[in-house]
Amino acid sequence: MTESVTRRAVSLAHLTLIDVPPVELVRTAAAAGYDAVGLRITPVSNGPDHSMAAGSPALRETVRILRDTGLRVLDAEVVRLRPGTDPAEYEGFLDAVAELGAPHVIVTVEDPHPSRAAAAFAGLCRLAAPRKITAMLEFMVFSQVRTLAEAQSLVLATRADNAGVLVDPLHLARSGGTVEQVRRARPSLLPYLQICDAPSAGAAADAGQAQEEARRSRRVPGEGVLPLAELVAAMPAEAALSLEVPDGWHNPDPLERARRVLQAAQPLLAG
Repeated sequence: MTESVTRRAVSLAHLTLIDVPPVELVRTAAAAGYDAVGLRITPVSNGPDHSMAAGSPALRETVRILRDTGLRVLDAEVVRLRPGTDPAEYEGFLDAVAELGAPHVIVTVEDPHPSRAAAAFAGLCRLAAPRKITAMLEFMVFSQVRTLAEAQSLVLATRADNAGVLVDPLHLARSGGTVEQVRRARPSLLPYLQICDAPSAGAAADAGQAQEEARRSRRVPGEGVLPLAELVAAMPAEAALSLEVPDGWHNPDPLERARRVLQAAQPLLAG
């Protein structure tokens, strides 16, 4: 008997087409053949503002388009835990995420005090739990949680069932991490991962350059040297893939871009 292979679900991360508003992102992802999208719905200082409040007309319209297209929201972003952040500040955001039906929110830590950051993350998890949302901590060399090991330590310290670690192959490489470290990680912490490629696989020498690369200079899968197939194979079998491949902040043909990124990822989808 031939063993069947289940294709991993694939999501179009908002950063890939960050200039496209949420409603149009959903339509574009559906036309390109994705299963889901990621949405950046909090205000940011370094890009287009696609923020949406719970119950707002923009959010209701996004929910309607999701229903019409059959797509779902894999994750929403972003929660930034800074010194003095009260997790309760994000209750409105969590309400909006619940309205979208997204199971995950992306969290970054910008507080250099480990125990204070851990307490804030735990508080966020407590607020997210009744909404059936998992808080996904993303490690980056230009944040205060720089490595996979640091992210796992903080997440496990919360003892929260709805806490996970978001692995991005670029951030893993630039932090000096390895596929073997991902393979050894607790599977329950890894419900999905991001996917992109890069021209080199070494650790970052400069955090500022790593930040600029992450925002604007990633490559589509297969056009770089990151061990993407090995990384996907190290993840749980049901883990979804979020394709986050920004190549600038304006795409004249978003649908063509979305299709190109998805096509490049096809060899990974059964991994």
